[in-house]
Amino acid sequence: MMHRQTKQTTTLSPIAYFRFLSFVALFHAITWGISFLPTLAWSWNPTAGDFSKASPSDVRLMAYNTARNFISVSAADSTFSRILKAIDPDVIAFEEIRDNITTTQLVSRLNSILPLAGGQSWKVHLGKSDGTIRTVLASRTTQTLQMLDTVPASEVRGVNGALVQMPRPTYDFDLYVMAVHLKALAGGTNTQRRQKACDALAKWFGDLRTPGGAIDLPTSTPAIVMGDFNFVDPDPQQPEVTLRTGDIVDNATYGPDIKPDWDASDLFDVTPRDPYTNATYTYPNFTPPSRIDRFYLTDSVAIVKNAFILNTKSMTQTQLSAAGLDAHDTELASDHLPIVMDIWFPVPVTLSAFSIE
Repeated sequence: MMHRQTKQTTTLSPIAYFRFLSFVALFHAITWGISFLPTLAWSWNPTAGDFSKASPSDVRLMAYNTARNFISVSAADSTFSRILKAIDPDVIAFEEIRDNITTTQLVSRLNSILPLAGGQSWKVHLGKSDGTIRTVLASRTTQTLQMLDTVPASEVRGVNGALVQMPRPTYDFDLYVMAVHLKALAGGTNTQRRQKACDALAKWFGDLRTPGGAIDLPTSTPAIVMGDFNFVDPDPQQPEVTLRTGDIVDNATYGPDIKPDWDASDLFDVTPRDPYTNATYTYPNFTPPSRIDRFYLTDSVAIVKNAFILNTKSMTQTQLSAAGLDAHDTELASDHLPIVMDIWFPVPVTLSAFSIE
């Protein structure tokens, strides 16, 4: 069957067509913005101690509860430095940053650990303080639409969000990222407070993809919420269900149920794993160990290439040496493990320009 062109008179054989797609992919990789290319190392081989991205066009996101230690505890400086260098993220959601740490301190520290090309600086947005700690959203590139909370409001630490500008011309859209740290512990009002936060997030996801309301994003803008959700078993998991599916409990405050993804489907719970043990827990000191640090993604418009948890206790000495890590780094830095995911976006190609036999 012949599918005739609509824009040109030239036709391509299947082989020529796929060669063209390969060229397009290579071109986009080469033209990826320099802010997202501090080095030219893409291989993704954890077995060899190499955590670099599989492709230069992937975007690496990291969520890390730092247990109030990042910058505040000088004895942990070298540990955090090794972890951040090994992961080399593009966008970071920090949780439990002490609220006396300034934007200047954060930018200076990130510039020192992960210097950017061309003398550029990291961009940092401070979240709402609960009186002691806050979230921090950091990125290699400019942030717009920065916010401290949803409308209606969520919980005490709010929702730290921004539209992270993606390098042009590789992509013609940006990435909407939210960093959160929900109330800890099971039972009592803690579950209710997590439910309130998830009701607010569900409302916000619905709002950002529909006209009107408090926020409007361009259609198909990838959206991610990441951080410490404190979803613990055997606590009731309705807050998680609400966030993932849009099943809002307090409809009087947050409106009707609404699906969060652009195709009116659920969010994708990414579930990173330790590449050496296949474990999914991120809070190893809890009994049983818990998966409380998570990524949720609108996967109708983005593809997860890799997702992993860094636990230096799982690594051999050879792997540690290759990664520039020490065996006790993650254990000494925080009581949480950092989670990481690489996402990729299909290269848009106008198929109607070709005839395919």
